[in-house]
Amino acid sequence: MQKYKIILIGIITGILSGLLGVGGGIIMTPAMVLLLNTSQHKAHGTSLFVITWTAIIGVFVYWIRGSIEVNYVFLLVFGSISGAIIGSSFAAKMSERTLRLSYCGFLIFVGFRMIMG
Repeated sequence: MQKYKIILIGIITGILSGLLGVGGGIIMTPAMVLLLNTSQHKAHGTSLFVITWTAIIGVFVYWIRGSIEVNYVFLLVFGSISGAIIGSSFAAKMSERTLRLSYCGFLIFVGFRMIMG
């Protein structure tokens, strides 16, 4: 049964990633914590690993359709890699509870900003 939950989480994440550009942080991480009883730290790491492969496929589809802002890519990659090093270093030092509360706070903030426009 666990195997089917994991596959379903992957399918939903892939669909939402391709459709909305979201998935790992918004769908997969909470699903692993809530449905699979994974620790917050392992959910973050697993999600990042999985979303890498999802992103590669998504990039291919968007690339062939001409839907990538090429002028932004390298600067965004540089910033993202730098940020990932800093963020994952901080997360590794946080307690499970602090990481979970920080994560929840971020999702609430983003949701509120999207509603308010």
